[in-house]
Amino acid sequence: MARKKPHATSGQVSQPAPRVRRAKPKPSKAQKKVIQFDTQLEQLLHEAVVRYGNHYELGAQAGVSADVLSRFARKERNLRLDTAGRLAHALGLVLTS
Repeated sequence: MARKKPHATSGQVSQPAPRVRRAKPKPSKAQKKVIQFDTQLEQLLHEAVVRYGNHYELGAQAGVSADVLSRFARKERNLRLDTAGRLAHALGLVLTS
């Protein structure tokens, strides 16, 4: 069976578009994992970051990315110990035993 030649119209492409790999869809906010803070230090830092409010300004003072602070405030991630220390210093928190 012979293939039919496509009708020639202005602007019609005779070859199909190349396949593009699509990135995995990002999970919605409802699907994102919410973590629980295990220590009082994590809870204290979380409350202080949320109370401070401006993640850009706090991040600039502490040398921490505002994105990291935003995800920490939304309970989507924990902080590394060095990051927590810089953040505590910027907030004026002193750890005592």
